[in-house]
Amino acid sequence: MTKHSRANAHADHGSSARPQPLPKQMQQIQRCIEQSDFAGAIRQLRPLLEIYPYHEILLRMYGIALQRSGSPAAAIAAFERRAELLPKDADSWNDLGYALLESGRSGDAIAHFERALRIDRGQVPARFNLARTLKAESRYAEAEQELLKLVDTAAGHLGAWVVLGDVQKALGRVEQAAKSYRAAVAVKPDYTPAWWSLSNLKTVRLSDRERQRLTAVADAREHDEYAQFALAKALEDQRQYDQAWQRFEMANRVKRAKLRWDAQGFKRWMERVQAAFEDRRWSVAEDIAGEARPVFIVSLPRSGSTLTEQLLGAHPAVTAADELPHIPQLIGEYGRRCRQPFVQWAAAATASQWRELGRAYLQRCGQWSRRTPVFCDKLPGNWVYIGAILSMFPQALIVDCRRDSRDTCVSCYRQLFVRGQEFSYQLDELAAYYRSYRQTMAFWYERAPDRIFDVRYEDLVTAPEAVARRLLDFCQLDWDESVLTGHRHTRPVATASAAQVREPIHDRNIGAWRRYESRLDVLIDALNSGASAPPKA
Repeated sequence: MTKHSRANAHADHGSSARPQPLPKQMQQIQRCIEQSDFAGAIRQLRPLLEIYPYHEILLRMYGIALQRSGSPAAAIAAFERRAELLPKDADSWNDLGYALLESGRSGDAIAHFERALRIDRGQVPARFNLARTLKAESRYAEAEQELLKLVDTAAGHLGAWVVLGDVQKALGRVEQAAKSYRAAVAVKPDYTPAWWSLSNLKTVRLSDRERQRLTAVADAREHDEYAQFALAKALEDQRQYDQAWQRFEMANRVKRAKLRWDAQGFKRWMERVQAAFEDRRWSVAEDIAGEARPVFIVSLPRSGSTLTEQLLGAHPAVTAADELPHIPQLIGEYGRRCRQPFVQWAAAATASQWRELGRAYLQRCGQWSRRTPVFCDKLPGNWVYIGAILSMFPQALIVDCRRDSRDTCVSCYRQLFVRGQEFSYQLDELAAYYRSYRQTMAFWYERAPDRIFDVRYEDLVTAPEAVARRLLDFCQLDWDESVLTGHRHTRPVATASAAQVREPIHDRNIGAWRRYESRLDVLIDALNSGASAPPKA
């Protein structure tokens, strides 16, 4: 849009001139945004927008401040106003798309990124955001094509190389993923997210030269968790366990210092969640004609949930949808609408309200629920919402994946998670979280025993057919031999175990915690503390 046409747009809204805010005001607002003082930016922007309601720069700053302060609906409205004002500006549609993406409206976001690219095919942010959104929607082949276009024209785009590697890893092309991560390192040798992504492939080993380069980077950047986790994994691959643990401890200290996890607060919250559902009981799952039957796979991370989903997803009547964010998103959205925390509104919600939430969930899962009679939602943290899940879906089933508590916690401690899992970066907090999980699951086994099935990792990897038969029976599915060859299937897998589940089932990771046994007194004591603590295994 030309300056002349923009001026006309303002004139159409009743403005005969284009007065500008004082530069000093703009600078103050920009400083607030840069310093993460979004409330301060919003306070200054609101009166200015009353004077200049169609000022595109103010609208963009307002949208950014609202979005980052946790007001997605208001941010979307600001970006929509700006896009209406500048319909031929690719940046405007990209900003709006990103706000929609952050609000969970990925389908709408894709449409706006595509519109930005129709205006300007060279718009790098829009293409990158489109690719990331396609990846989030599990449309990996399309995401790969967009990323290949991007790195072809912007070979120095480090994020594009890393996301391309992530997509290729999900598609099972591990060697290609490694090449993409290494391409990012070739552009910028100290780009630590690429080093960590390379190490997080699990099945790829660094060369001696790469390990030396990574060591130099990690030594120079002691407060970079990506570098420390990557080097710890490289040392572990060399069986240098003492040095590896030192790096794991450094990595976890760095990461924990950036978080605000409240272990005692979480424990109290889970007690309130249980109280909200204390008097309810659930019968055997009902079949509802015409509706897909969701199976929710829950666990702590690193407990075999991906392997379990891989087994189920190999059955011809099952679609494996991976980690879907819809349950926590819907519960958060409902709480914001009724202005009550989950533990408060859940205790008072009616059956019709729960069913409304269930229908909203199934609508968001349309691409999965329409494929087969059963689909899996494998978001490990959904164990905190089991009461809601059982209330939303009379036909839903829960699969609880368990692993030796020491192996589970040590594996979590050795893993840098892309998002969430704030509990996992300090051993005593990890143990407290694990105890809350076990105690909460005991609560649900008592109240809905016919709706929950436990899969023990150690049994799954040592006697897979026996576990698979019992699991399929629980899911009301006929036996199919294909479930024992899930590693041969080509479905995308986006978790940290993506490369590992391409291998035949093995038991090599049972007892892996013993490599670090002399360092685990704090963890083991914490796991066994308290009158109601679970056993070590």
